[in-house]
Amino acid sequence: MDPPNANGSFRIALVPDATGRGIGSEATGLLLDHAFDRVGLHRVQLEVFDYNPRARRAYEKCGFEVEGRMREALFWEGAWHDVFVMAALRSRRPGGAGRGNGAETPAGPHPSLSDSPR
Repeated sequence: MDPPNANGSFRIALVPDATGRGIGSEATGLLLDHAFDRVGLHRVQLEVFDYNPRARRAYEKCGFEVEGRMREALFWEGAWHDVFVMAALRSRRPGGAGRGNGAETPAGPHPSLSDSPR
C-alpha cells in the first residue's frame, strides 16, 4: 500500500482446480469493495501476464482497465512474456466517489491511512 496516495497493489493466485468457477472474480470484487469502501483507497493496481488472458478478462469484468504494457518483462518457462499493468479506480466504479473527470477529492481514507507519515 501507498497510504499518501491512497493506492494499493493486488495479486491473486488460484490452484488449478479453482479456476473457471468465478472464485477469482468473486474474490477480486470483494477485495475492491473492501479497498474502496472500508480502507478508503482511490486506486488498486495489478500486473497480469500475457499468457493468462482468462485472468485479464476476469479483472476487466471487475472494473480493472489496462493502463500499459511492459514488453518482455517476465522470463517464464524459457520464454519472454509481456506484462499488462491494470488498475481500478474508485471513481470509475458504479456509485464510486468522484465520478467524472477524476479531479474531485475522495471522501477520505480510512483513519489508519491518515496516520501514515507523508
